[in-house]
Amino acid sequence: MAEAGIAALLLTFPLSGILLWAGLEKLRERGQFMGTLAQLGFAGRAGSLLAVAVPVAEIVTGAGLVLVPSATWPVASVAGLGVLFAVAGLLALRTGRNITCSCLGAGGSMLGRRQIGLLPAWLGVAAALYLLAPDWPAAQGIQSTPVAIVVEEGRFTRATTVPSSRQLYALLESLRANRTIEVGGPSSLEVK
Repeated sequence: MAEAGIAALLLTFPLSGILLWAGLEKLRERGQFMGTLAQLGFAGRAGSLLAVAVPVAEIVTGAGLVLVPSATWPVASVAGLGVLFAVAGLLALRTGRNITCSCLGAGGSMLGRRQIGLLPAWLGVAAALYLLAPDWPAAQGIQSTPVAIVVEEGRFTRATTVPSSRQLYALLESLRANRTIEVGGPSSLEVK
């Protein structure tokens, strides 16, 4: 049983971080993501809707994996996002053009075979998470999350590791007070 918990942890937190990062980058680089969607044939209202819906789905799924890991919806959403990305790859191949992937923000690789080839991995991870069904409480998920999102001037700028909930609290308080924050080694956070 301990091995299942470790496996769930090793799947959940990296996947959560990737989804949170991808969603935040798509929102930060919304113009590029809308350009990718337009090249796939989703311009106008459909493109605008998808430019918000996809990153929000990634962010909500990433948070759900950590906060409510035993719920079915985050796992189903992982599978759904995998299918969505594969469909985007298929649409890109059908256009016959090189369409830049906005997977993790600006400057991504080309959409196509890679997204289709990764579908079994997405489905496999979703199946593993479903079978492992981690059941830690939301508070433990929040406390264990090693990533903090940094927002400057009302805009997401980066994610940074935060080794403890005490340091996360200090980081949030500092952001609120507009103080300078220096992050050192794995256990060093200095607020000036």
